[in-house]
Amino acid sequence: MRRHGRETGRDRHRRDRLHDRLRASPAHRPRRTARAEPAPRPLRPHPGRHRLLPSPREASPVTTPTDHTTLTRWVAGLATTRPPGATLPLVCVPHAGGGTATYQTWASTLPEEVTPWPLRLPGRESRRAEPRPLRMEDVVDPAAAALAPHLTEPFALYGHSLGALIAYELAHALRDRFGLEADLLAVSARRAPHLAPSGPPVHHLPDAELVTAVERTYQGMPTAILEDPEILSVYLPVLRADLTVLETYRHRQRPRLRCPVTVFGARDDTTVAESELAAWSDLSAGPTTLRQRDDGGHFFPQSHRTWLTGHLSQDLLRLSVP
Repeated sequence: MRRHGRETGRDRHRRDRLHDRLRASPAHRPRRTARAEPAPRPLRPHPGRHRLLPSPREASPVTTPTDHTTLTRWVAGLATTRPPGATLPLVCVPHAGGGTATYQTWASTLPEEVTPWPLRLPGRESRRAEPRPLRMEDVVDPAAAALAPHLTEPFALYGHSLGALIAYELAHALRDRFGLEADLLAVSARRAPHLAPSGPPVHHLPDAELVTAVERTYQGMPTAILEDPEILSVYLPVLRADLTVLETYRHRQRPRLRCPVTVFGARDDTTVAESELAAWSDLSAGPTTLRQRDDGGHFFPQSHRTWLTGHLSQDLLRLSVP
């Protein structure tokens, strides 16, 4: 397990997509930290899933349409956000109650070799009319089937909070059902899946109590939603369904993943302790890197996006370079 502290000057990250400029940006310069910590060692390039596992067609008899109709139902904005020459899909999974809007802006801050694939879950946005999943497998199984035919090159997964659990389960489903080993799993603000829940469930509470419980725990429910009853009436069923997925989830013992894992956190996030973030190292045979900043709370990826995408870019570039 490698731990990295806070870096100064990340707000100067230039969002440049060229290798030389990206690597020269503040997010990749040697860090100055309050404690004397060693400079980050680079992640070892993953040997590649195709050398580790059979091809998707050999691994699973499931036949899935290979056109983009199913893919674009699950992945938002793919036709407009994919830059020419991009080779590495980064599947991005939202937090509970979240959508794809945040991730659709990531293309401007990631290397041009990387394409963000914002995962659009059922029951929201253009899929609002579809039933909202209430179990983890109801999210992961169809998502894996939709993604697998199109993941023909190295790929990575990222998820925040609940999205971290979904990304982890997606990594297992893609490997176990389709023979596709992720080349990087990146997660943020979520304790490792095999640890016990930290508090009582809240998904069954009446609306007003649910809002109070979520705001008290995560301190991140947007004011625009809280102050608009009409928007709140649309948002709460999605949030409740996602919390049901989260709070009924039970980790299953399986062979460990093989990919590198990068774990992001904020030290002032009261929902997860540093030791709980570090425990992700138990779940993969690949190297695990823990990166924390001092501030930002549970939703630090929104307030400190360039810090997160800067470090994530550093790891992704190593996968995209032949």
